[in-house]
Amino acid sequence: MLSNLLDNLSRWSASVHLDSARCLRVADVFGRHDACTLCVQACPRQALAVRESGAPAALATDLCDGCGICVRVCPGESLLAAGEQAAIARTLEGGARAATVRYVCSAVRAEVEAHGRAVACLASIDWAELATVTLGAPGEVVLESNDCRQCPRGEVALPEIDRLIAIMGRLAPKLGTRFVWTASSASLQPAAALSRRSLLGIFRRPVAREPAAPARPPAPVQRWLRSELVARLRLLSAPSLARLTGDGLDLGGVSGRPHVEAALCTTCPVCSASCPTQALTLRGDGTLEVADALCNGCGRCVESCRERAMHLSRRVDLQEWARGHRLLASSRPAPCRVCGGTALLPRIGLCASCYRTHGAFAP
Repeated sequence: MLSNLLDNLSRWSASVHLDSARCLRVADVFGRHDACTLCVQACPRQALAVRESGAPAALATDLCDGCGICVRVCPGESLLAAGEQAAIARTLEGGARAATVRYVCSAVRAEVEAHGRAVACLASIDWAELATVTLGAPGEVVLESNDCRQCPRGEVALPEIDRLIAIMGRLAPKLGTRFVWTASSASLQPAAALSRRSLLGIFRRPVAREPAAPARPPAPVQRWLRSELVARLRLLSAPSLARLTGDGLDLGGVSGRPHVEAALCTTCPVCSASCPTQALTLRGDGTLEVADALCNGCGRCVESCRERAMHLSRRVDLQEWARGHRLLASSRPAPCRVCGGTALLPRIGLCASCYRTHGAFAP
């Protein structure tokens, strides 16, 4: 058991860092602080905690085992995994020359070939990474894990893994790639439930605190990874891209396709200011655009829209990802039904002055 433990301690050098400045709970969007707790809900070891409104999440480094699930679910990219981008880049480069690309979780005692990578947990893999690897045209993409039901992370990890499998099950056949998930029924490696931090901190009382800032904080990976995916989508022929998209690809909520009812939209800056990934842009000429590849489906634009003009579809169009920005609305003000001026409240068709004078039930 000791040898297994030491192997596991030496195998995982990546760690999770919290960039408090990027945490959505800190952001003040027109006087409103976000109440996001996704990382807390996703952490299988209760290493993350939230405090009062306006304060960032806190990370107890003694409890964190570096599984990376929180990194994947964070909409603001405030949780970062050191070394992840370099590891993904090596996998993308090697996958373009491989017949098989394998992803192996930490509970499996297996060596990973040059074409693939070992991960702390399969739930930490971004679907965009698998999609980008698949576009590199390997014959097979394999996810290999142990029995997740025995894993301490299983309760949190299994829904994320199931979603990843569902996405790739739809995507891979359209690209002519075989997608395989193998789950061993063998017992977990004894070291799989332990980490360096939990081992060394076992005799200490865990305290949620901010980690010391590294000399060079890891860079957010999500936007870089999606730019890589878009670059590969643009290399596809028009028929291949159309076949890939079809009637729309359901990504199970990890991305979305914003829609706007033009008659209701006032092109105010609230939705674009609320977007944590800068997918929405309000131009100086009053046009609202979206970069579909950057949308992570968080729904904050829908929640923030005062006119209820914004909607979010689960089905995305990868052809639109390849094109870049898509126009959602432009500043074509609706007329006030009383005075004919600009209706700042388009749902009821009144300008501010007529609303104050006549109320919502003006003739």
